[in-house]
Amino acid sequence: MIQRIFMILFLLLLAMGCEDSSTPGSTDADADSDSDTDSDSDSDTDSDSDTDADSDTDSDTDTDSDSDTDTDTDSDTDSDSDTDSDSDTDTDTDSDTDSDSDTDTDSDTDSDTDTDTDTDSDTDADTDTDSDTDSDTDADTDADTDSDTDSDTDADTDTDSDTDSDTDTDAAATMVGDIDRGGGQYVLEFTHGTDTWKFVCTNAGAGRILEYELNGNEILLPSTAVSGGNANNYGSIFWLSPQNWGWPPAAEMNENTWTNVSVDTDSNTITMQSGNISAYGTTYTITKEFSVDLTAKAVLLSYTITNTGSGSAEVAPWEITRVEPDGLTFYNMGTGVIDSSTSGFAVYPNQNIDGTVWCDHSDVTSSSGYKLFSDGSGGWLAHTDGTVVLVKTFEDISESAAATNEDEIELYGVPEYEEVEQQGAAQNLTAGASLTWDVVWTLRDMPAGASATAGNTILLDFVEGIAAQ
Repeated sequence: MIQRIFMILFLLLLAMGCEDSSTPGSTDADADSDSDTDSDSDSDTDSDSDTDADSDTDSDTDTDSDSDTDTDTDSDTDSDSDTDSDSDTDTDTDSDTDSDSDTDTDSDTDSDTDTDTDTDSDTDADTDTDSDTDSDTDADTDADTDSDTDSDTDADTDTDSDTDSDTDTDAAATMVGDIDRGGGQYVLEFTHGTDTWKFVCTNAGAGRILEYELNGNEILLPSTAVSGGNANNYGSIFWLSPQNWGWPPAAEMNENTWTNVSVDTDSNTITMQSGNISAYGTTYTITKEFSVDLTAKAVLLSYTITNTGSGSAEVAPWEITRVEPDGLTFYNMGTGVIDSSTSGFAVYPNQNIDGTVWCDHSDVTSSSGYKLFSDGSGGWLAHTDGTVVLVKTFEDISESAAATNEDEIELYGVPEYEEVEQQGAAQNLTAGASLTWDVVWTLRDMPAGASATAGNTILLDFVEGIAAQ
C-alpha cells in the first residue's frame, strides 16, 4: 500500500518536471482533446441556427391564416344585415380573426433555448400583420352594403296594402231592376252590401216623388195619409217662388200628368218636363232630372226653370218635401231672425241650441198650422223619424238672395204632417232664359248612440259629416 502511494508521488513529481521541460509537440496532443469538447458545443449552436431558418416559421403567415379572411367576411354579414342588423358588423370585427393567429405560436418553438433563438423568431412571426389587415377590410365592406338595401324595400310594400283596403270600403253601389216599372212609375233602386235604397217618382201629380226608402224604411208621406183639402199634399213636389200666385198652385205645377218623360239607362237618369205654367205675368216650364250617385249612394235632383214667355220676372226654385208627423227637423241658423213672414200663421215651435235650430213636430198641436221662415247656414236641411235620417244638401244662399217675402229654409206643420222646404237664389229670368238648381238627397240609418231629440250632438255631427262630403 505504502509502495503504491510512493509510486503515485513519484509520478506526480515526474509530471511536474516534464512540464517545465516539455516540448511543443506534446502540447498539441492535449489540445486536441479539448477542442473536441468545444466542438460539441458548437454543433449545438449550429442546429439552432437551422431552426432559425425554419422560423420562416412558416409561420409565414400561414397566418395567411388564410387571410382568407374569408374570415368569414362572409360573415354572413349578409345574413343579418337584412334584419337591419347593424349588429352584424360587430360580429365581424370579432372575427378579428384575432386569431391574430396569434400564431404566437410564434416559434416559441425557439424555445430551443437556443439563445440563438436568433430572435429568429424572426419575428417572422411577421405577425404577418397581413392577416389582420385583410380581415378588417373585407368585413366592413360587405356588411354595409347588404343592410341598407333590404330595409328600404320592405317599407314600401306596407304602404301599398293600406291604400287598397280603403278603396274596397268605398266600393260603389249597384243598380237593381228596371227604371221604368210601368204604370207611369219610375224607380231608381240601388244596393250596397246589406243596404238597398229605393226612390220612386211618377209623371202623374206633376212629376211627383212618391217614395224614398232605405231597407223598407220610408221617409216620405204617402198619399194614403191625407185626404180632403190636403189630398195633394204628399210626397215631394217642386214649385216656383215667390208664392204670390195664390192658392191652390197651378195644376201643371202640382197635380197634372206630365207626358214628356225619358229614361237614360246608361246614366240611370229620369227626365220629366212640364207644359207651360202661367205665373208672374209670363210662362215657365219646369224640368226635373233625377239620377243616382252610386259612389255617394245618394239621389241627385236637378231642377231647371225656363222662361218660355215674352215677359221677365223674379223667380226662385222651391222644393217641398212632406214627411210623417212626430219627426225632428234641424238646420244651422244663418243671419236674421226666425219668423212666419207675412203668412199670418203661428211660428213653428223651435229651439236654437248653439246655433242649430231644432223643430220637433210633436210640438205641433193646432190644426191651424205653423210656419217657419229662416236663413240657413252650410247648405243643408235634415229630418229624422228616429229610424232613418234624410239630409238634403244644396248651395247655401244669403238672406238677401231669397225671393221676396221668402227665405232659404221654410217649414209648415199641421198635426197630420210636416213640410220640409228649402229655396234657392232668386233670379230675374228674361224671355228664353233658364236657371238650374241642384239638390242631393242622402238617406241613412240613424247613427249608433243618436236619438231624435233636440241638441243631440251625435246626430248633428253625423249630418254635418254627410253635408261636408
